[in-house]
Amino acid sequence: AALAWNLDTAKLARQHNDANVLAIGGRQHTVEEAASFVDAYLAEPFSGDERHQRRIDQLAAYEANRS
Repeated sequence: AALAWNLDTAKLARQHNDANVLAIGGRQHTVEEAASFVDAYLAEPFSGDERHQRRIDQLAAYEANRS
């Protein structure tokens, strides 16, 4: 999950982290703002850059070895 507080952080959540959940503060934004964050998040593809994938792989390995 990634916290979005503006359009840029919504896009970066997907682009850099390939986040599958977007969190938006309910008391911090209007419904229109929140909807624009969701639209931007859904429209943004994962970049696939090596540095971003490496970070995701590190988290996956940590989760797999956590038992």
